[in-house]
Amino acid sequence: HTPKSLKKSVEEQVKFASLKADVAVVAAYGLLLPKAVLDAPKYGCLNIHGSLLPRWRGASPIQHAIWKGDDVSGVTIMQMDEGMDTGDMISKIEVPISEQATSQSLFDDLSQLGGKAILDVLDNIGDIRPEKQDDAYATYAPMLKKSDGEIDMGMSAQEIDCQIRGLNPWPGTFVQGLKGRVKILKAHIENDEIIFDLVQPEGKKTMDLKSAQNGGYLA
Repeated sequence: HTPKSLKKSVEEQVKFASLKADVAVVAAYGLLLPKAVLDAPKYGCLNIHGSLLPRWRGASPIQHAIWKGDDVSGVTIMQMDEGMDTGDMISKIEVPISEQATSQSLFDDLSQLGGKAILDVLDNIGDIRPEKQDDAYATYAPMLKKSDGEIDMGMSAQEIDCQIRGLNPWPGTFVQGLKGRVKILKAHIENDEIIFDLVQPEGKKTMDLKSAQNGGYLA
């Protein structure tokens, strides 16, 4: 059953409550649950969140962790409340972010981690002792927009590299080239400079940097 909204429909809330569930598990749902839904299961609703809360509450924690240069990420299993990722924490598992990580590769790693973590929590659901988040350390990761992908070449090579990897595959990154936007698909740092490896000019196929320069798309 896949209702479009649990918040606006009392009928859907009643239907959910009628399941008499022991617990509900939410992952990448994207919407806030109303109190009637949160309170319906015996042990409430648990969320598998792709960050080390309270850092990176919100819609895009994995992308922001890489984009903003974090050294570590992880998964938090939390008891949901009416706020945006503000509930008490049940379990946290930390993983390092490699220098080659993209949001997709980190998502894949955290998916595996989150699957194991939630099973461990569910095995001990009657004995959990949640810990409150410290709001003083909270940061927010809002929903991403295509405009977030525009690269400011005045930033450091490290900052640009993090942006390219953090926003890969979506929304992707780009620069304003000589004939329009040029997507930056892959890059690396060499002698403290950012080097574009694979690019895609607007309406063209993927190519290396030299081909883009020869074609007059990039200086």
